[in-house]
Formats: sequence, C-alpha cells, structure tokens
Amino acid sequence: MSMIITLAIFLISSTLLAEWSKVDALSAVTRYFVTTNWDFTVYLFGGTSIYGNSLLHAIIVCLVYLLIMLVVTFIVFKRKDIKNI
Repeated sequence: MSMIITLAIFLISSTLLAEWSKVDALSAVTRYFVTTNWDFTVYLFGGTSIYGNSLLHAIIVCLVYLLIMLVVTFIVFKRKDIKNI
C-alpha cells in the first residue's frame, strides 16, 4: 500500500506543482518541495529548472529533507519498545 500511495503522489505532484508554479503566491512555496528538486538532469549543461532553482538550491533542499527524515526516524525508533533476543 505504501508503494501505491507513493507512486500516486509522485504522478499527481508533477502536474500539481507545475500548475502551482504558475500562480505567483504559490510559486515561492513550490521551490522548496523535495519533488521539484529530485531531477538533477535538468541542470546538465547549464540548464535551469522551470521553478527557477539552481543546482546548489536543489542539493540543499534534498539534504535538508534527508536530515529531517533521519531525525524523525531516529526519534520514532527510540520510542519503540524493542527488546533484545
């Protein structure tokens, strides 16, 4: 089920974020979504993203997302009652 939900979000997010980037109020927010920064091939040969990001910005957003997910994972894991066998 988690793979189906992830795939559905991935398929819907590209269309949704492309539409959001056309609205001025929402375009500033879409720059910081991790899904808009996953595709590093956009930046090959000096290219730029349709969201106005640079390669450095995309890497920073992905690293921040990774760090947030790691911290949340460690917090949840420490709260679990796991016993040694």
